[in-house]
Amino acid sequence: MYFYRKNFIMKKINLVYLTHLLLIIFAFNFQSCASKKSKIIVNEKVVTKKYDNHNLDKNILYLIDGKEVSANDIKKLKPENIASLNVIKNKKEVAKYTNKKINGVIIIKLKK
Repeated sequence: MYFYRKNFIMKKINLVYLTHLLLIIFAFNFQSCASKKSKIIVNEKVVTKKYDNHNLDKNILYLIDGKEVSANDIKKLKPENIASLNVIKNKKEVAKYTNKKINGVIIIKLKK
């Protein structure tokens, strides 16, 4: 009787350990398969602000190949014709180009 009961308890314990072992193996295999196939998609919300261009255009000096032009001339310019573009915002540097009270200078050099 004692041997039978001990054998029964051992089988029950082995069955519990075996079940736990199989669950752990299944979990590791599932995790490795899922990590290979899954992708993380992050949705980003892009916030843009629109400014009134009329106020900005009045305080900027535009130079194309050394000649002063208006903001409308800049809007008509094709991007593929631009060789370089420099933006100057430092007050001391702006003073080299004009004595008017402006916020900055945009210097554009065109391709020849």
